[in-house]
Amino acid sequence: MTDTTLKIDLEGRNLLSVFMWGETGMYGSIISWNDLMPVVEKIESLEFSFDIVNNQANIISDRGDEKWLKEYPTKLESVYHVIVDFLRWYNEQQSIKQ
Repeated sequence: MTDTTLKIDLEGRNLLSVFMWGETGMYGSIISWNDLMPVVEKIESLEFSFDIVNNQANIISDRGDEKWLKEYPTKLESVYHVIVDFLRWYNEQQSIKQ
């Protein structure tokens, strides 16, 4: 992989697919910035701030009560992993509401 693409596992593919499209199977095993930026924008639309500084990615709720932080060798890896952590939490919250 390069700094512009990243190989992801089945869990990550499913989390991204369900969050963005409501079903699994919409992402392949290799993703790029083009795949992740719409996810970042959707997260931001849910009243969360998304910051990327150097190789660190950070998601913070606008209320300030929830925060996720990841740092990996590349920005793409950091963004992907912080999104996966956020989506795990987000899915738990959605299950609680039901």
